[in-house]
Amino acid sequence: MFRKCILIISQTVLLHWTASSQSVEEDLAKAFSLLPTNTQEATPIFESIVKRSPTNVVARRQLGWLYIIQKDFEKALAQFEEANSLLPTDTTELQAAFLLNLLGRNNDAYEHFVSLEESQDSAIRSKAILAAAVLKPIICSESSPLWFKLYASPYYDSRFENGILLLSGHVGHHLNERRDVSVFGNLGVTKDTRSTGGSLPQIFSDNYTLLASGLRFQPLNGFTTDVQIGIAYNLTNQATEDRTRFDFRAVSTYGTGWFPEIELPDKLVLPMDLFADFYGSFGYYSRYANAIGYAHIRAGIRAAAYSYTSADIYLRSDINVDTERIFYNNIGEGSVGLRLIPDFRWGVSLLAEYHWGKYWGTQNPLPVEKYYRSFRLFLVFDSFLCL
Repeated sequence: MFRKCILIISQTVLLHWTASSQSVEEDLAKAFSLLPTNTQEATPIFESIVKRSPTNVVARRQLGWLYIIQKDFEKALAQFEEANSLLPTDTTELQAAFLLNLLGRNNDAYEHFVSLEESQDSAIRSKAILAAAVLKPIICSESSPLWFKLYASPYYDSRFENGILLLSGHVGHHLNERRDVSVFGNLGVTKDTRSTGGSLPQIFSDNYTLLASGLRFQPLNGFTTDVQIGIAYNLTNQATEDRTRFDFRAVSTYGTGWFPEIELPDKLVLPMDLFADFYGSFGYYSRYANAIGYAHIRAGIRAAAYSYTSADIYLRSDINVDTERIFYNNIGEGSVGLRLIPDFRWGVSLLAEYHWGKYWGTQNPLPVEKYYRSFRLFLVFDSFLCL
């Protein structure tokens, strides 16, 4: 009798499980058929399936995508995290990482992206490495009100057979929660290889060190205004000037661009993706008793890429103007260039450019030729540092 009861119970459970399984499959088919035309009606069906069959990974993933469409990112994250715990895949973990980032949980998102940097899927690996590289300075900024920036640009100019170093380091402290107002300190050096001092100085480029502090305002993305005061020390001895001088400058800059998508191909590819960027600055400099403006626009193609390395070919146009109409600040240039980025994570690039230029000076005759050509080779490091 006991065995008979057990058998009846087992048969009943089996029949119920079979009917339930068939019902889930039927509901899945119905829900998927609704996706192209009526996602709102499909959502409660997937929710019912997940409730009845919590281990159904397919239903959880699809429900997560439906929540994303509805912009309910918390619910979407819960579904993708549960699906990944049931059946871990790089695709599901990547989606969970992006949702964590959308929800402002950058530390958790960063951990997921880092874990995916060794993915066997090259597309997932590329997205994870790029996302981790973007998030790292953001996490650093969020964890501390301090920020650090280093810029270095040694370059060679064939026109004057001159090597020039531009170097500046900033350390700043955000003053508000929006992080658009900072106080900062700045140490900078400008030096060239040809300028000489003395009673008859020969100046090819400015030569000085600058120690300054100031305020930085960043009201818009890409737009910055610095107002700073400091002390400049001339590196060349000029008999007509004191070597130590007060320095004030107020400069606004703006930069924007359209850049090719970063990929990490396993072999050399020729993507030919288009890119363009613009940078401009204008400000007053007490050192020159002059307001000076500069702008460049550049457009080109990503000619080659392999792993973290890429090479670009571009055309570029530059303009320098000043309010005092001193000839050496008023020039226009056109150039063709080649840029090599050895590893986009380093913030380093090597540029080779050939320039055609023209002075717009008001002095007549000019003490230099009005038209000129020049080859320039740059090594640029430009990065916000996380310390």
